[in-house]
Amino acid sequence: MQEEELKDTERRFAAGDRLGRFQQGGRRWLVRSIEDASRRVHPAEECYRATGWRVRPRPAQLSSGSDEGLSARPLRWGCFSARRGAEEVEVCQTITDDSGRAWSDVGSWWWSAAFGQSKGPWLGVVRVVTEVGDER
Repeated sequence: MQEEELKDTERRFAAGDRLGRFQQGGRRWLVRSIEDASRRVHPAEECYRATGWRVRPRPAQLSSGSDEGLSARPLRWGCFSARRGAEEVEVCQTITDDSGRAWSDVGSWWWSAAFGQSKGPWLGVVRVVTEVGDER
């Protein structure tokens, strides 16, 4: 994986948390270390809509965390497709904790954290597949 420089929109997305951007083949990864459960962590769909993308939900995915290099346990991914002009991407997101739990959406994670069912820090991962149809 090759680390890349963050875009301005990605820096705003991080809202003070540590964030890294990586590229591997037709996939781009945004990896965010989340120290505190707060409402500043929001779904990736919000960022895409705010920057002019048309968003459509896709089925959730379950993948082996070891396949992604993130966890020994399976990961739940919430997914959507986004289109802006001629460009279309598939975006999937997950949040994990040190206990191996994974959430496919920010709301479920936030409530688990707010009620003390999960302790931080957490790892938020957004996976963007630029060649939709080839790597699903």
